[in-house]
Amino acid sequence: MHLAIDAQAIDQGQQLFRLSCASCHGLNAKGLRGPDLTTGQWIRGGSDSQLFRTIMQGIPGTDMPGAQIGDATPDQVWAVIAYLRTLSGPASEEDTRGNAQNGETLFWGK
Repeated sequence: MHLAIDAQAIDQGQQLFRLSCASCHGLNAKGLRGPDLTTGQWIRGGSDSQLFRTIMQGIPGTDMPGAQIGDATPDQVWAVIAYLRTLSGPASEEDTRGNAQNGETLFWGK
């Protein structure tokens, strides 16, 4: 299921995140007891299907409960994933390369 471009799903996902996830991951998803979810890098895998599995099943031995324990439906979990995808975007090539001339100017003070 691909909801990443569905504005209504993203809005629903944000609301669900704030109700069910923010107590551990923070209102802005930057982490509290749970990890920062805005980086786009997740230990349990970053594909949509891996995120779905982690959210539905939880992570044994941690404070991360599975959504199947609560009242979340698969569609609601997909909406949360759509919302999470809006929190971080892939870095552009320019972002990762930087600007060599500006770096040299800063370094040498010219």
